[in-house]
Amino acid sequence: MLDFFENTKKNYLSLKEKFILFTFSSLFFIWNTGNIDLKLLIIPTFFIAAYEIYINKKNYILSKYIIFLLLVILHTFFASIFNDIESKFNFRLFSAFSIILLISFVYGDLIIKKLNIIYKLFILIFFIDLIIIAFKLPILIIKDHNLYIKNLLLSCDNGLFSEAGFFFIENSHFAMITVPFILFKLSEKFSNNYFSNLLFIVLIIVSLISYSTTLLLGIFLSSLLIVVKLLIIKNYNKILVFVFAAIVSISFIVLDKTCNKKVFQTFYSLNNFQETKLDLKKKEVESSLRVNLSTQVFKSNMEVVMTSLFENNFFGVGLNNYENLHKKYKNIITATYIEATNLNSKDAK
Repeated sequence: MLDFFENTKKNYLSLKEKFILFTFSSLFFIWNTGNIDLKLLIIPTFFIAAYEIYINKKNYILSKYIIFLLLVILHTFFASIFNDIESKFNFRLFSAFSIILLISFVYGDLIIKKLNIIYKLFILIFFIDLIIIAFKLPILIIKDHNLYIKNLLLSCDNGLFSEAGFFFIENSHFAMITVPFILFKLSEKFSNNYFSNLLFIVLIIVSLISYSTTLLLGIFLSSLLIVVKLLIIKNYNKILVFVFAAIVSISFIVLDKTCNKKVFQTFYSLNNFQETKLDLKKKEVESSLRVNLSTQVFKSNMEVVMTSLFENNFFGVGLNNYENLHKKYKNIITATYIEATNLNSKDAK
């Protein structure tokens, strides 16, 4: 984990490369730090990338970058016309997108080659978050007499990060970052470094005792895809590892009633996509089983997306226009939860 701070012959990094990797990683790892937004550290990296294009005369990257941005702008403009929605151009979001795009174009190879270093940064932030949770959680439990540690473990309803996380403010957010890194480490050769192995084991244990549907379903589906890819390329070395990962994750889903319900009802809603709100209410009365909020939020947004896809011939809605599209099709949503008609309406940018 200290490789990031100490240069070795195997993993030599210049100060500039360390800064680039850290700032780029902060976009994904550091989601919330109160009043200080560390994600803004990515701005200096943008100027470093621009300077490198200028010094090394990487005109092909600059041309590709400009063309890509022009296409995004044009698409956003025409999408608002095709969808008959109010045109909305979010300069702040477009600026963030432009910054990340240029850095990805210039330093994409560095980021891919040094994924192992980025993983170590993630582990460092993960353990800092665990320490914060260890101090913060007892205080929260003392203040809230309805909060019990047992309700935060082995449960899809809540978790350690959702309740007391600092960098990862929700269990699902933690899962989005954790799943790729778990699978990345499983794909590598097992290390002879016992300390590194211990850190990975702790990550696995914490992930499994404070899991979410996102984590379990992410590991299950991703592992299956990896197994299929390995079979296609006839690389059988790691197949059993990913089969085991898929079995463990699906076992947790099956054994946890809340996870089971969320997954089952989500797949059921996809198979019964045209179900009306009246049909949904009738089934709830007949079975005394209210469809969970997560499933209804998923189905509500899928209804908006699918309806708009067929109406605008798959043209899309442009950068950051989903919220306006959601307002346009809000009346078609069949959810019985009022919250399900609004939740995530701003998430799909």
